Amino acid sequence: MPNESLQVKTSSISGSKKTLEKKVICFEQLWDAYPDDVIIHKAEHGSDIFDNHCAIHLSHALYLNGILLKGYKGTRCWGCPQANGQGGIHAIRAQELADYLETQPFAGCPKAIRLSGDTFQENIRGKKGIIFFKDYWRRDGEKNYTGDHIDLWKGNISTLASNGWFKTWLRLHLSGLYEDYFGVSDLKRSSSVLFWEIHSCENNN
Repeated sequence: MPNESLQVKTSSISGSKKTLEKKVICFEQLWDAYPDDVIIHKAEHGSDIFDNHCAIHLSHALYLNGILLKGYKGTRCWGCPQANGQGGIHAIRAQELADYLETQPFAGCPKAIRLSGDTFQENIRGKKGIIFFKDYWRRDGEKNYTGDHIDLWKGNISTLASNGWFKTWLRLHLSGLYEDYFGVSDLKRSSSVLFWEIHSCENNN
């Protein structure tokens, strides 16, 4: 996918326009920018403020690629180790980050496709992009499944960025056993799945 362009008016003079090129973000740029280690936001007593990091890590990869969450209406982090002049740079809730991505906030971000937890694998096999799983794990103190997850999906090796290949394989192929013994919730239980296919850098030339 080539870089996108748009025309803007430069002055009040008729016909005064300039073409600006918008850099298209490609998948490998996001994958390479995804944190290898947990990004910790320290409380006063030194422990991590946040228990869940999926939205933090994905928004960090976006930030490193120039996607600064402009227009983002969700809650941002606090105690941020990479805070800029406007405060925390990370989203902290998967649903809110997914809502932001549904506005297609950057060049190369398509409209999401909606899938079910039962069939998402067969629909995104071999594809790369951003994936959101809705309502598949149970939060402490709640009876219903309301927990979400957002991640990068590398479909040619069926891998989630946050899990790596082996853990992703266990989650997809031995989900019941993995949940019973390790407490890792079954992704196939998701009430819905959103997928934004992000093209490879080799397709952006």
